[in-house]
Amino acid sequence: MLPKAVFDKSFLQGLNPNESLFFDKFFLSVLCPIFHVETLADLAKAEREARTREQEVGLIADKTPELNVAICANHQMISVNSFLGDEMPMDGRIPKAMGREVRVHGKRGVVYEPSPEEQAYSRWQQRRFLEVERGFAKAWRDNLYPDASSIRAALEIMGVKSSECKNLGQAKAMAEAFVASPDAPQDRINLAPFALGLSDHAEDLIYARWKEAGFPPLPTFAPYGAYVFTVAVFFHIAVVAKLLTDEHRMDMAYLYYLPFCDLFVSSDKAHRRCAELFMRANQEFVWGQDLKANLKQIVEYYLTLPENAREQGIYALAPVPPAQVERLVAALYDRYAGSSWREQRDVGPPDQTNHPQLLEAIRELGNLPTESADNVDPTEEVEMMRIDRFIRRKRGDFYQVRKDMPNAPI
Repeated sequence: MLPKAVFDKSFLQGLNPNESLFFDKFFLSVLCPIFHVETLADLAKAEREARTREQEVGLIADKTPELNVAICANHQMISVNSFLGDEMPMDGRIPKAMGREVRVHGKRGVVYEPSPEEQAYSRWQQRRFLEVERGFAKAWRDNLYPDASSIRAALEIMGVKSSECKNLGQAKAMAEAFVASPDAPQDRINLAPFALGLSDHAEDLIYARWKEAGFPPLPTFAPYGAYVFTVAVFFHIAVVAKLLTDEHRMDMAYLYYLPFCDLFVSSDKAHRRCAELFMRANQEFVWGQDLKANLKQIVEYYLTLPENAREQGIYALAPVPPAQVERLVAALYDRYAGSSWREQRDVGPPDQTNHPQLLEAIRELGNLPTESADNVDPTEEVEMMRIDRFIRRKRGDFYQVRKDMPNAPI
């Protein structure tokens, strides 16, 4: 199992195409909407002398992972579901829309239809940046922290003395205490959806459910919703205390997605100061420049190999991190990929032989009718799964798939 990594724009921006490819190969990237929001914000900035805004965004898009990617749902949708009783575990599992159950050759299969986030990602791959911005990124950005002054005033009225906060650790403790407090339950449950930019309709439904439950502590009532609310309150406390600024608004939004990964990779100093405050004991913050240095060493090693070896594709070339470069990536694999990954070095590359019957069955999956819920046994093992994605044949100096394989949906 690949280590699951959330990353930010600052990390990816610092990589060259070869380094970004090996990051893509060795980690399962949890691609969260805030990455698109942050990157597409460049479209609104003044153009650099040497490149247009679209070219600047395109350079990052070319380095965005596409081999091993899990497109994470938007934190607002996950928060609403949490407040309404559909909780997402915060143990590293990645939120993804439920697949469509099918039956293929008598076996259980699942077809994942593209979610709105995945559709935005597909447009991103095709460099249709303005469509992503119009459809999603602008709304996501506008709703990150609506009417900050009102939120901070409400916190003050409800007893949060933000100006007395001395450090970020204290800001986290104050935020947790506020969110968990049983005092003024109606004011608290009204503030939470507002602070997270949720709709008025969602706010009404959330309040009705919380009232019916007897106003339990928010972390018990809606663990993920309370977590996101805590991050938002932390941010506002830290700004009032002059430990952060409003310019860190987007940086802090990445913290909403920490429950869904093993690693958070960033070259942003604010992330370095704040992320570990919100991470589980079995998670790790990885300084982006350290990981880049190791990826550079890995690239240099593989560039010494004959060109015909690279033409076999990245999965044959580098099934696991190389023994010749035993540094940060290998250490992260030891912690998060299980002990058996080292044994794979001795097994050799995976079989890349085409299996016509298997390929035909995978193609057939998308056309099969959806199984009735009454006929689905949740304990039955899923034998076949289909997720459509476009993968370029070559990135940088390396082939992602065999040289003789054309660009095509995988």
